[in-house]
Amino acid sequence: MTSPSLSFIKRAALFMPALFAAVFLFVGLGEFGLWEPQEIDRVNLGEQLQKGQALTKTTAIGGTRLYPGERLSALGWSLGGRSELAARIPLALLALLTLLALQLLLAPLTGPRVAGLAAFAFAASPILLFHGRQVTSWMPLLCAETLSVGGLALASFCEGKKATIAGAALAVLGLALGWITAGLLVGVTVPAATILLTLALNGDVSKIFFARDDVPTRRRVMIYASAAAVLLSVLGFVFAILSDSPDIPWITGGIPAKTAVVSFSFSLERLAFGWFPWIAFAPILLTTVINPRYDDDPNTRLRLLAISGIVVGLVVHTFYVRFHGPAPLFLPIPVVLAIALSIEDLESSKAPHLLGGLLAALALAIMLRDFAQRPDAILEGFGWSDLKAPKDFKPVIHAIFASIPFGIMIILAGFVGAGEKGKSSWRPIRARILFPLAAIGIGGYISMILVPQLSIDLSSKHVLSSYEKFANDGEPLGVFGSAQLPAEATAIKSRTELLKWLERSDRAFALFPPKHLAGLDREYREKTGEHIFVLDAKSDRHFLAVSKHKSKEKNDNPIVNFVFSRPFEKAPRHKKEINLDNKITILGWEVSSVSGVKHFEKGKAFDLITYWRCDDKVSANWKVFIHIDGPGPRIHGDHEPVSGIYPTKEWRPGDYIVDVHKGKVPAYQEAGMYKVTLGMYRGNTRMKVLDEPRARENAIILGKVSLK
Repeated sequence: MTSPSLSFIKRAALFMPALFAAVFLFVGLGEFGLWEPQEIDRVNLGEQLQKGQALTKTTAIGGTRLYPGERLSALGWSLGGRSELAARIPLALLALLTLLALQLLLAPLTGPRVAGLAAFAFAASPILLFHGRQVTSWMPLLCAETLSVGGLALASFCEGKKATIAGAALAVLGLALGWITAGLLVGVTVPAATILLTLALNGDVSKIFFARDDVPTRRRVMIYASAAAVLLSVLGFVFAILSDSPDIPWITGGIPAKTAVVSFSFSLERLAFGWFPWIAFAPILLTTVINPRYDDDPNTRLRLLAISGIVVGLVVHTFYVRFHGPAPLFLPIPVVLAIALSIEDLESSKAPHLLGGLLAALALAIMLRDFAQRPDAILEGFGWSDLKAPKDFKPVIHAIFASIPFGIMIILAGFVGAGEKGKSSWRPIRARILFPLAAIGIGGYISMILVPQLSIDLSSKHVLSSYEKFANDGEPLGVFGSAQLPAEATAIKSRTELLKWLERSDRAFALFPPKHLAGLDREYREKTGEHIFVLDAKSDRHFLAVSKHKSKEKNDNPIVNFVFSRPFEKAPRHKKEINLDNKITILGWEVSSVSGVKHFEKGKAFDLITYWRCDDKVSANWKVFIHIDGPGPRIHGDHEPVSGIYPTKEWRPGDYIVDVHKGKVPAYQEAGMYKVTLGMYRGNTRMKVLDEPRARENAIILGKVSLK
């Protein structure tokens, strides 16, 4: 007999996914987000509608219709005040309700354990945490798809009149919400086609024609209703094409957008990013389907539902993206079913499931590789095709650390096995410890590292907060660029106006994109002899500068430490004055290893510092090449001077520049003496080296450095 305390623990464990999701969704909800300008625009649209005003611009759906998420955010804004927290709370609550609905709908179909695994995967998935924390989200669509697919599955496969009625009611609610949210094609066709394909693969459709009595009445009704919904959607889309209006919102769910032609591989990447890293388990589902014991599996219909939903999602997603841009058209229930059933298969296997573990590990490695090679894709995968990741954005580093418990779970599940019943096994560790740890790692990484980092880099909200911190009443703010203009700010229309603003005798603040810093700083120095004083340079999108700084304030202008208007106070360790095409002169160099020694060390980072003087205006942007040659393979150090923040096109006569190249010596590099050569190049052309007989092919020999 199960003790009361143990029974209570089991019941409490059912709510663990919701508890995790609540923490991931609500921690820092009002502090971090891509608040500007997309989110503000959407809430403003909703506020316009609430006040009975005519909308002045098209919305995500098109025409003058408003996306339900915008309505929810506007409602929160009106009830809780004009703040990020008030605008996001309704969508975060909707995300939490969607998770609970998903778990409750799956429990009668799969049992509480598989439903719990599915809910854990959903709670710590990027698709829930991104769309549950941002106003610019598709959360109402994800909720609609969960209710419609779960309700249709419940009405089709669960025995009992109550389950059939409840499932049908939820399905109608989900389909209606889906239609309002994303149109007929996405909101109705996708879930209806998923259920129809599932019933067809299960053999129910064929039985209608060959053995009518073998098909329960409710399932026959589902087949007819789903087929009618798909047919209605097709007819509606044909009507839209014939009427020369394929952007009718209630049919296509969006307005046309310029999008490059995409393929299934593009859609697969979006699927991977939306469900990282849990989707790594999904390929195991295919190995289960082709297993000889497949016909005796009680979860046959659920596996078919998972496969059908993913296939339909891939097809419609690929079609939709070509016309409207990225959107999360992957149904939550089929995806989490694929994940949960695959994990259950691995954990219930007494012997090691080597093929399953290998497939999961390979899928995880591919996703981490994609994080490293294409960090922008994580934004495109969630519908933000107009946002570009910052230059230093490297999600793969934290993603690897966050995935460690997940990777251990794969190893134990795939390469160890559950063991004989009644004997010690690894299953309790995987189920009770590693799975929650994996959820904490992934969910915590997304909500507490990734979202805050993107918030700082991609939004001007952070620097606007800095302005409020540094400014006193009456000190004006000017905005140059595409930042959302605060009510009290002044729009600056040109760089000339911005320079005049920063030359003011009173204390005035300016917000401008970092890409303009080099040119602005050069012109500012030519007029004032000083660098622009930057108070906040954390964002990759906007810097905050001030015309008159206070004594205790620090200049965060990244150019300050590398560009000077007078000779260097400290001479370089190795002096060497060599002329390059009468435009630039190298004045010296030095090497510093990470440990502080003045030579190279195996496996350790180093700084190669070079000192330059500009003698004449440079008309193009040149790069620096560095060759370190010795007993081992050549170490290359090609790079943009001054890390790209002050390109040579901005160099002017009288500029003294320090360039720091950060490199690393491979651990396998052979010790010995290494020759360091350097020069400047542009494409296949090198800048001419003058008055240096030892130079070969316009490469300057700086000297030799030992490697120990």
